[in-house]
Amino acid sequence: MNRREFTQWMTAGAIASSLPVALAACGSGGNSSTAPAPSGSASVAAMAEGGTTIAALDKAGFVEITVKGKPATIVRNPDKKDEILAVNTMCTHKGCTVAWKADQKAFVCPCHGAKFAAGGAVKAAPAEKPLAAYKVKVAGDKITVEA
Repeated sequence: MNRREFTQWMTAGAIASSLPVALAACGSGGNSSTAPAPSGSASVAAMAEGGTTIAALDKAGFVEITVKGKPATIVRNPDKKDEILAVNTMCTHKGCTVAWKADQKAFVCPCHGAKFAAGGAVKAAPAEKPLAAYKVKVAGDKITVEA
């Protein structure tokens, strides 16, 4: 087998192995047996629908998603359990991806220690600007995030 044949076989194998993932991503968008979003669910799947992201919270009360190619997180407001929030998780200080820390009730930047409230407001420097917040709608077991 020469190099060209090997490359063709490897390419065909890569395409064939990614087909089930592509088909699943284009599916109906979720498991109808998941619990309603306000009470949380085991699903952490998210899919884009023309500028809108649909997801369900995981058991911990948050899910990391992508909105228009940017990292974001949907989180249950720790102060108002019936409120669902979504924010862009790129730190406004240096662009690192912040992570939700439920024990601190905040998004924390791993690079410089900036902290943000669940809705994106700055809680601790060095960041000076809040995280961008997205519009959120809850309907049944789906959370819709619009950029």
